Amino acid sequence: MNKKYIIITCICAIISLISGIISNDIIVGGTILLTGLLCAYFASEGKRINYILGLINYLLMGYVSFKNNLYGIFFFYIFIFSPLQVKGFVTWNTNLDDENNVKVRKFNKKNSIIITLSL
Repeated sequence: MNKKYIIITCICAIISLISGIISNDIIVGGTILLTGLLCAYFASEGKRINYILGLINYLLMGYVSFKNNLYGIFFFYIFIFSPLQVKGFVTWNTNLDDENNVKVRKFNKKNSIIITLSL
């Protein structure tokens, strides 16, 4: 793992720990915040681990929604968003380069014209 990723992970863990202590919900709330922050960061970096962190985040958010009687949100987190994380992990697993980063495709004139016409 890169030194930059370790520093970012430590900063997110410290923020989550402090927020969990302040809100008196260090286990579930702190974990949700930590996985959400790290998922967003690693997704922006094109790392596969964002899907695992996203799955943990959505499962915990589903648990919190269920405990608070928010059954519609529970349904979306557990039955829609969580399986999409698994599908994304499997799909992006086929589009990796040698360093386990996702191959990023760019728009060219042909792609941009086709997308513009389809809208």
